[in-house]
Amino acid sequence: MLLLITMGLWPMDSLCGEKDPYIVELEIEGFPPIILSELPLISNETEVIEVKDEKDMIISKKPGKTRYSNIVLVMDLDLFTEQLRNWRQETIDGIFTKRWGMVTIKQRETGKVKIQHIFSEGWPSKLTYVFTGGKFFVHYEIAATKIQSKKFPLVQE
Repeated sequence: MLLLITMGLWPMDSLCGEKDPYIVELEIEGFPPIILSELPLISNETEVIEVKDEKDMIISKKPGKTRYSNIVLVMDLDLFTEQLRNWRQETIDGIFTKRWGMVTIKQRETGKVKIQHIFSEGWPSKLTYVFTGGKFFVHYEIAATKIQSKKFPLVQE
């Protein structure tokens, strides 16, 4: 599990060499959809606040602020669009455009949606070019104010 968190992504091929049963599509406001090469890492964390009652010496816990990690996306270099590249460059140049977007994970065979991650006020925070396994990939990170996840049951036919 630590390896997955450290790398920030899950490979689209299973460990036994079979094709992953899912396909991932990225949609960002104003851009054409993109198929991602790997499942993204999308997570959130809520602080734990400890409250101590001095009289009874009891410590209780309550939820604090929720933080969202950057959305880590991986795509083939060939699929890395000019629009995504320009959006990142604009951020570097001080032109700060926030966009909403959605990462949809679908069952490869049927196209049925398994889960959607909808983010708001997103902006590109990091861009890394990677050469691995004889191919070029782009790691593209999007910081977002809020991420909402919706899970859809897959009906067995």
